[in-house]
Amino acid sequence: MSHQLSILIISGRKEDLKSATLQAMSRLEEAIKRLGYPTVLASTASDGLSLVNSDHGFGCIILDADIPSDEELKMRNAADVMKSVDAVAIIRAIRSMDKKVPIFLTADKT
Repeated sequence: MSHQLSILIISGRKEDLKSATLQAMSRLEEAIKRLGYPTVLASTASDGLSLVNSDHGFGCIILDADIPSDEELKMRNAADVMKSVDAVAIIRAIRSMDKKVPIFLTADKT
């Protein structure tokens, strides 16, 4: 069965291929595809925001709550990095365009 609306997955953990978060997101994406839903992937916060701004037709959005900003990726060891685009900014952008699309937050905190 094929569904029309894509599911946007925004997760920025591709730099660590062995991370539990990346593995879990990959399994989630595969499960969604097996159910017949198309997926769109964004691997940075700014890419996710660009996709949200350009396409208003997502069935739902799965967002890594701990997604690093572009500056964090460049300056991984800096203690005082200010986030330019983070999960909260993405949620605000989504809600400014669509009040009803489901947003699911994921986190690897215990």
